[in-house]
Amino acid sequence: MNNSTFGKMAGISLIAGTVAFGLFWGRELVEVEPPWLLSLAFHGLSILLISVGLILIQRDTATSPTLRTVGWIAVTVTIVGLLTILPLFLIGLACLGILWVISRSWVRGSVLTIGALIFLAAYLFGSHIGDEGARELSPALRVVFASALVLIVGGLVAAGLQRASGRNDSTP
Repeated sequence: MNNSTFGKMAGISLIAGTVAFGLFWGRELVEVEPPWLLSLAFHGLSILLISVGLILIQRDTATSPTLRTVGWIAVTVTIVGLLTILPLFLIGLACLGILWVISRSWVRGSVLTIGALIFLAAYLFGSHIGDEGARELSPALRVVFASALVLIVGGLVAAGLQRASGRNDSTP
């Protein structure tokens, strides 16, 4: 496979994983409790597809050796966070977004960073949404959480669309 094919696969994987991520976390907003197995499947699918997409995107990113190394660290933190605890995932996303801003991908990077930091704040200072026994979201926190989710999904989908369209800039 050539780099163009990997770029398209990366973009499609990231978009599909992000949609699954949005559906998984969006269920918290509408207070829908799907069957446990369906939730688990969406969560697992989002983890797999986001991980593959980020790895393939980082693999093709042409930046300085320092930014490339920091990018791999950010991707690793993001994936480990997907597999373990939500705050670590959000910190990894914020770091990736900052790297994208540094790499002149202003809009995607800013949207992703802001969304991840808002989501992290809502999680840490709010209700620990998604945790076992988490208290119900207040209307204000529900708006904050929804806004952060939309920003994260928007930033990741934008990065995926760029790669899926075959554009291989030096930035993700």
